[in-house]
This record gives sequence, structure tokens and C-alpha cells, in this order.
Amino acid sequence: MLSIVEEPAGRWTARRDGTVVGRAELWVRPDRRRWLEFQDCAPEAYPALAAAVPGPVFVTVDVADERTREALLDGGFVVHRAEDDFVIPTDPARTGLAGVPIPPGIAFVSAADVDVDVLRRLDDALRQDVPGADGWCWTPEEFAAETFCPDFDPATYLVAVTAEGRQVGLVRVWWRQAGPRLGLIAVAGSHRRQGLAKALLAEVFAIAHQRGRTHVTAEADVTNVGSQTLLTSLGGQRVGGTVELVRAAP
Repeated sequence: MLSIVEEPAGRWTARRDGTVVGRAELWVRPDRRRWLEFQDCAPEAYPALAAAVPGPVFVTVDVADERTREALLDGGFVVHRAEDDFVIPTDPARTGLAGVPIPPGIAFVSAADVDVDVLRRLDDALRQDVPGADGWCWTPEEFAAETFCPDFDPATYLVAVTAEGRQVGLVRVWWRQAGPRLGLIAVAGSHRRQGLAKALLAEVFAIAHQRGRTHVTAEADVTNVGSQTLLTSLGGQRVGGTVELVRAAP
């Protein structure tokens, strides 16, 4: 018999005849969407654990994990959105980013040299156009903890600034042990289609290449034509993806 036990701090454990067959943990993102993360779950544990959590919840499943996805769909979840995973070369001879100029009137500065509240507001604003991130609003504490983490590298987190001092874009590549990951490339609507995104990428990819990193990973919503086109134009190859599911409040 399957039983669900609520643990402290937003955690649940599924047991069958006293044996643990799955765990789930709830966390709330800055867009106030509630997410469940599962660990070591038997198929029947997924819907049972999700059903124990009040209110609407989101989960992310690897696109290749059909067993988990079907178990969640059977438990009342529906597909909300999906992302492709990419691997992108850093060699400018392959990306075509060699010699890409910075648009006139724009300078690049490290995020480490930008006022943290200004950087936070820029991040919030740019995320509103990222599929699945609308409504994002960091608290100062959340933003500082997320940004200035061990993966932060001031050389690969750049902000585009106009001559008037207005922040109009950013790129961040997290410097992870497993390899560099493109966390975000985004440009304000007023400065799109001017080559700014490619110029930002040219700067940080060149650094990764100089450090001996041959590839950068990234994700893009399957409906985001602009991001998909940009990544594939740089030689990016799709290597998998994820599916985002949501279950409405019971």
C-alpha cells in the first residue's frame, strides 16, 4: 500500500509497505510559480506525491523520460511548454562570431561593475519576454544569492550600456564545473535587430574558447523562433530537451 508522509520544509515522502519509493520537494520561483522536484521515484509515486501538494504545481521532465511524463499525465498534469537543449561551439571560426562589432553607442561592462539593484531590475525586465518567465520579480536577497554564486564569472556576465548610461541587454555564461552554460542572452526591445545579441555572445564565447572550452550549453523554448534561429546559426546542435507540465489546483 502506498502512503504519503509530509515532512518539514515543503517535502513529501512516498512509502510502500514501509519502504521509501519516492520523494518530492516544493520550491517557489521569483515568478511565484510553485515547482516540484522529484527524487528516486517509482512510477506510481509521481501522481501520489503531486496530489499531496496543495494548489497548482509545475514540474520539469526530461523529454526522453516517457515513463515519468506518462505517469504525471495520468495523474492530472498537462503539458505547458517545452525546451530544446543545445550544445554550441565556442570557436569563432565555427560560430561566425569573429570580428562581430559592438553597435555604435554601446559599451559592455561586467555585471560585477553594475549596481546590484540596477542589475536586478534589468534582469526582471528582460525576463518578461522569455517564455515561461513572465511575472518574474526577484527580491534583493534572492537575486544576490542566485547571481553571486560559485558559478558567477565577471568576465562572462556582461551588460550592454548606452552612452546615456541605460542598460539595454545582457549575456551571462555560468562557469560550471561540468562546462560553461549560457544562462541568458537578452536585449531590450528598443535595441533588437542591431546585432547586439551576437556582439554580446562574441565577447563571452571568445573567452570560453581562449580558456580551452570547446562548447557552451543552452536551452531555448521550442516556440521561441528568435532564440532557436540564433543558436542554430551559431552552429548549435539540439541534444535533447525538457517538457514542463502543470497541474491545476485540485
